[in-house]
Amino acid sequence: MKKIVLTLLSAFLISLTFAQTPKVKNLDLKIENNKVLFNYDLITKKTNEIQTIELFLIDDDFNIFVPKKIKGDFGTKVLPGENKQIEWDIYNDDLSISQKLKPKIIVNGIKKGGASNVVYSILVPGLGDYFVADHKDMIIKPYVRTITTLGVIGLGIYALMEREKVLEMGWIKKDQSYFGDPTDVYWGETGGYDYDNAFFSNDAELLLITGATLWIGDIIWVYIKGLENDKLRVFSNYSFGVEKGNPTIKYSINF
Repeated sequence: MKKIVLTLLSAFLISLTFAQTPKVKNLDLKIENNKVLFNYDLITKKTNEIQTIELFLIDDDFNIFVPKKIKGDFGTKVLPGENKQIEWDIYNDDLSISQKLKPKIIVNGIKKGGASNVVYSILVPGLGDYFVADHKDMIIKPYVRTITTLGVIGLGIYALMEREKVLEMGWIKKDQSYFGDPTDVYWGETGGYDYDNAFFSNDAELLLITGATLWIGDIIWVYIKGLENDKLRVFSNYSFGVEKGNPTIKYSINF
């Protein structure tokens, strides 16, 4: 029985190891002979499995451009490996470019969700991140955003509750406690009434505002990332028109 369990466990671990999603790494570009060269590594455990590679260009307004005059390691029959290259004949393409563009290489189509997944981050900060992007590639992991945001908000609520306790007990005036109506208390030369803080001056306000800012920032990020996925999905997995000896994508859309 133990042998069977160990065999099944080993098979499960092996399947996890080889079920990794192909990833594009070390993407960079350079210009040579009036051509834009996109260099990248296509990493996966299944080195003999053919992948589909698509190249998109995204400007600062999240408009998506599909270059036509390209050739190299793109299309439906790209093997994994290092030093892959896509050559773009930018001067002979008919794309109207007026802004700085960011290259985006998609492997095997868009699998992550769209802008509607923002509802998850509205409910729990960081939760929507899992649905619009690969958390393994994130510098700040979704669970870190969740713990940090809720932790800061929790500290803010605690500081506010501690302050309310002090106010219920009485007023604090320059390191001296006075109970009852503050108008009945002598107003000294130092002047002014103050309340105690759990951590630092105005701690509750600063902590709550910081937590809310982190939460809203995550909501905005999930929405923008999901919107990008929605736009890319419109053009992903399109039919590649390839000519022998000079493969080019006969497709160009921007919005």
